[in-house]
Amino acid sequence: MMWRAAYALALMAAGMAPVTAAMPSPSAWDVDRTLGRGVNIIGYDPLWKDARQARFKTYHFTRIRQAGFSTVRVVLQSFRHMDAHNQLPKSWFDTLDWAIDGA
Repeated sequence: MMWRAAYALALMAAGMAPVTAAMPSPSAWDVDRTLGRGVNIIGYDPLWKDARQARFKTYHFTRIRQAGFSTVRVVLQSFRHMDAHNQLPKSWFDTLDWAIDGA
């Protein structure tokens, strides 16, 4: 009996909640303009397997900014690094953290 009363009260409260219209999603063009000029980085770089073999270096982030780019798009190579249980190794996340910190 108590559950029915609680359920009825919850339904009434939900019915009294103000209805708001959903905000329209911005167009891809509008989103792209807010990102500014960008460049893809570290897509097929050996960095994902072994940081010692990386072609992309930390100083490249500075060079990218100096060239007038305001964003970078980190190309994630995740599937080829997953184990049999679809888990990514800690080293993969360390590489991603390095890229985010540098960007």
